[in-house]
Amino acid sequence: QTMPHIVEFTRMQQSWCEAADVDFFAENDSYPRPRYRIPAAYMESFDFCMAAAGCPQQLKYMMDYFSRPDYETGYLRAHLRNRDTIRETAEAMAGLPDAGVYVHEDMRRAAGMALPEEATDSHIMRAASFSAASALLSGLGLATAYRNGGGVAAAFGDSGRTVPLNGQKGYILDAPAALEMARRGVDTGILSAEPLDAAPAYEFFPEFDDRIELNWLDTTGGSLFYRAALKENAEVLSVFRDRGDSCPASYFYVNAEGTPFLVLLFRADTVLAGGSLFRSYYRQAQLIDAARRMGAPLPAVVRREPGAYLLCRTNGRRLGVALCNFSLDEMVRPRVELAAEWKTARFIGCEGSMNGREIVLSDVRPYGFAGIMLEV
Repeated sequence: QTMPHIVEFTRMQQSWCEAADVDFFAENDSYPRPRYRIPAAYMESFDFCMAAAGCPQQLKYMMDYFSRPDYETGYLRAHLRNRDTIRETAEAMAGLPDAGVYVHEDMRRAAGMALPEEATDSHIMRAASFSAASALLSGLGLATAYRNGGGVAAAFGDSGRTVPLNGQKGYILDAPAALEMARRGVDTGILSAEPLDAAPAYEFFPEFDDRIELNWLDTTGGSLFYRAALKENAEVLSVFRDRGDSCPASYFYVNAEGTPFLVLLFRADTVLAGGSLFRSYYRQAQLIDAARRMGAPLPAVVRREPGAYLLCRTNGRRLGVALCNFSLDEMVRPRVELAAEWKTARFIGCEGSMNGREIVLSDVRPYGFAGIMLEV
């Protein structure tokens, strides 16, 4: 698992526990210690993200209890160096509702999950435990929320069976979820869809006049791609191509009720395997634009920084942004695009400047982080 996946999985569990009135704390374990195995940067970035998410309670292992207390002191030194930034960011964002794409995941979804016969044990565990929607979004640095605020909802796979049908501004779906919603009587723009026998060579994006090679694909759960017949007013955003053959890869559609959809014509439960199908800059741009067209733009985005992880919380008058760099590359003066203009900006653990709807930050080191607090 990548660090964004781990953070998102923990936030998802946190939302379930809060709904059930269960006290929650996160385990931040450096095992297997010491730092030549697990660097302190992993612990500090996780600490920062969970504190910003409203989970300040952590069981944080900073001592190698198989050795003398003074043998490995690097974890403690890192904790002391970063604690003010983490504390100030947590205090600034405390009490604010999460903002971003609502990830719909039923806590008991495995109970009714349809599992393909060819799926391996690892595929079943991944599909039943982890959220493909949050993995896709967080892997592209797009903010998520696990409490339904009535904005854009993302539902992949079997989550299409239970995602709310009312109160959303739009939906981001993979092919199985779109078909599940169609079975519930919702017009998602698909007339029919059949799995492709083989993976296409690349995905072509007409808007950018460019193609992305499809690699690092996981087909252990069966066919990954779909050939779909779409309604006439569906807007095809990208196409799969291979040896002269082509078929829609993604589309934007608004049904007669005025509900908009962005549908990705593949099975997203393999997103945890990574690969260009999920991580391309064009996919990121596609999702950012879809949220805007649905009337629920993401409050803050950082484009084309593969390690960027954003967590946003807002009440409309204040917006907190926690930015973490889950990459070995330094972010050099990252640019944060804002959906709205704000009057004042406070920078925590970094320097920055705001000009209209854009913020430019000082460099963010690998596995480093920065907090931003905006007010009207």
